[in-house]
Amino acid sequence: MGVRTKSRRQLTIGDRPYVWYVKEDEDSLDYILHVLSKDKQFIVHYRLAQPFERLYLTVLGREFGRVDGTGGVWRRFRCPRWENDVVTPAVVRSLIEWCNTTSDETVEVDYSGRAVPVGGLCPSCGVDVRGMIPLDSNCCHRCGRDIRGKAG
Repeated sequence: MGVRTKSRRQLTIGDRPYVWYVKEDEDSLDYILHVLSKDKQFIVHYRLAQPFERLYLTVLGREFGRVDGTGGVWRRFRCPRWENDVVTPAVVRSLIEWCNTTSDETVEVDYSGRAVPVGGLCPSCGVDVRGMIPLDSNCCHRCGRDIRGKAG
C-alpha cells in the first residue's frame, strides 16, 4: 500500500521521494513533524518546540543511517534543533540528511530525552531496557538500578 500524499508535502532527495507533514499529536498539545519515504522504510517523527536540552527524534522505520537495528520498537535519538518558527522544505531536507549520515556520536534517549545505556542494556543485569522503563521511573525494571545516562 502506498503512502498518502493528499494534503502532504513531497520532497525528493537524490532519486528518493519523501512525504512530510505537520500534525497535532493525538496524545498531547504538541505538533509533530512526520517524515517518511514513499517505500515506508524511512519513518521518523520530530516533536516541534522541544526543550533545547532534551531534543530527540523518534525512529519508526527500518532505515536510519546513524544506527543499525531500527524498525521494530520505536527508538529515540538525540538530535539538533532544525526548526525556528516555521517548518520548511529546507528544514525537512536537513533532518533527512542528518538521519542518513553515519555517526559514532549518536545518543539513544528515552521518551523524555534522557540518555539510556549504550545499546539499551542495564549496566548491572544486562537486560534490554529500550521501551521498558515505566514513565515515572529511571530504574531498570528487573534489578532496580538507576540507568540514567550510564554506559553499559
